[in-house]
Amino acid sequence: MTLQSDSLLKKETITVQESKGNERKWSETLKDRILGYSIEQCAAGFILFLLLTYSYAISSNIKDNNAIYQYFNRKSTNFRKQGTTKFKKKRAMNEAKPFFVPETVEKAVENREVLTAVPIYKINAASYVLGAEVDTTWSSNSSLYRFFGDESEQVLVDRLEPPARKAWCSEDKEPILTVNLAKFIKPTAISYQHFKWNHIVPDGAPKVFDVVACLDMYCQQTVLLVSNFEYKSNDRKQEQIYPISPFPNASLIGKVQFRFRKNHGNVKETCVSLVRVYGETDQLPKKEKPTMKKLESCTQLKDSFHMSPFFYQYFDSKDCKTVYSDNCCGICPECCEVCPISDPSVISTICIVLMGLLAIFILIRYIPDKERRS
Repeated sequence: MTLQSDSLLKKETITVQESKGNERKWSETLKDRILGYSIEQCAAGFILFLLLTYSYAISSNIKDNNAIYQYFNRKSTNFRKQGTTKFKKKRAMNEAKPFFVPETVEKAVENREVLTAVPIYKINAASYVLGAEVDTTWSSNSSLYRFFGDESEQVLVDRLEPPARKAWCSEDKEPILTVNLAKFIKPTAISYQHFKWNHIVPDGAPKVFDVVACLDMYCQQTVLLVSNFEYKSNDRKQEQIYPISPFPNASLIGKVQFRFRKNHGNVKETCVSLVRVYGETDQLPKKEKPTMKKLESCTQLKDSFHMSPFFYQYFDSKDCKTVYSDNCCGICPECCEVCPISDPSVISTICIVLMGLLAIFILIRYIPDKERRS
């Protein structure tokens, strides 16, 4: 029993040692093979593995998409068959109904016609600040028309209360005032506003007048806008508005002519304070936003108006277009009331420069003659 047990133990230990030796050889061989691959070979194998995985996913997605496509294709075919008759009836109804949308334009967007509304702005196209001007060639002579420093546009400065001394006055029997508008408009109304009065309109103010639209620059071809409209005392309104009937063919106008036929008091001189021409346009006039620099200049202008009248009169830039464009009327309303069309400060600067040049010329001519005589 002892010899047999010893022989069995020896065989088992030999087999265990042999199996352990085989496991070590296999692990060492695998380790040597793995370590034998280079980094490039490992990277190539990993990329190949990813490509195989991605191609399998794509193939499975393609199969799913094909199944979904076939399903919806069957559904859409059935839907088209059911809705063909309804679509034909609806199309026939739409073609039978004509439609009209005013103030619109048609635009092609993605092969479809879409109606887009055009923005319409209502403005006073006779505003001097916006760019309107008096055509003195086809207007009567007035107290504001001067060869040097014409002030005729005072009748177009859109003030809340026009000053009396800025009126456009003419001694013609039936004076004419022609205005080039700031924008081409579809006219809707004409208004006249005299300087401030109470109870009775002052003598010399326009009483009855006509307004025509000029179809050419010489106002030889005209269309009547308003006729026999009267500026009334019993209205008690400073600005009286006269609506215009729809203009023929929806044409746009750029020039109007006021023809004053009678004045209050039947006096020799007719004085016009402020005219306005209201209309519609699709081009909104540009207005500059007030800046801190402009507000500071308005404050300085107000201080100069009250503290240094001489400096304000001859050196400050205070023409109506500058004052109104800079929005100075809220800070200095008195500056807007007395603003000139032609700034005398510019004229005075030119005169001073000319006088200086003349003085230099006299000195250059006088000094050499005096030296030669001595």
